[in-house]
Amino acid sequence: EEKRKKALDQHLSFIVDQTEKYSSLVAESMNKTGAESVSHSVVSSRAPSPSTLHHTSDVEFEPGGTSSDDEETIAKAEAEEEKRKKALDQHLSFIVDQTEKYSSLVAESMNKTGAESVSHSVVSSRAPSPSTLHHTSDVEFEPGGTSSD
Repeated sequence: EEKRKKALDQHLSFIVDQTEKYSSLVAESMNKTGAESVSHSVVSSRAPSPSTLHHTSDVEFEPGGTSSDDEETIAKAEAEEEKRKKALDQHLSFIVDQTEKYSSLVAESMNKTGAESVSHSVVSSRAPSPSTLHHTSDVEFEPGGTSSD
């Protein structure tokens, strides 16, 4: 009985840790505004090299592309950021749901007496392993990166 309770506590701790991990990832991505991250990536991709900074010509800079190209690039980057946020939200929702289900089953099994009822509820309430979590949605989680879609 004591071993089962300890195993349940360890599994619950694992799920809570995973929830906290995904929560912090979602919080970080929400703190970055879409425009801020997009403008940073656009600016950094068009920054001149140091050798061109000391150009001796008096000719002013004239952008090579049209403003619609920039707007399209920004819109595409914002859409990718939104897609990434939705994927994070889906993962977080899944983990929170699993944590709530598991917590209620653990509480029920702790209240019940009899080894049979405890072992049955443990087997039926097993949360998926971390390796199967990414198979729950169409969009895979890509930490800290850009979407390859």
